[in-house]
Amino acid sequence: MNPPPSLDGGMHNEIAYLIHEVYAMKRTTIFADEKLLVALHDIAKKEHVSLSAVIRTALEEYVDRRQATGPLPSFLGIGGSGRKDVAERAEELLWTSPRSGRKR
Repeated sequence: MNPPPSLDGGMHNEIAYLIHEVYAMKRTTIFADEKLLVALHDIAKKEHVSLSAVIRTALEEYVDRRQATGPLPSFLGIGGSGRKDVAERAEELLWTSPRSGRKR
């Protein structure tokens, strides 16, 4: 997050904003494998930011993507047959009469 522009052009407003942001956050602990941690550290070093900033940004982007999808349509799955072989038998099922079992 970038601090809002200072009204007086000084650092006082930016420092106050950063202090507010830090106190508004909650501390947590995560477990991650070494490969992921190394990649996160590399990103932080390359972008000249803290590891925490990289993780926060990644989490914000993840949550934004998940929330952007929205709920699934109510009609999804309405035609579920319960059969597991529909994709393999698509041609046969499309060209066979459901009542007689004969090809159309």
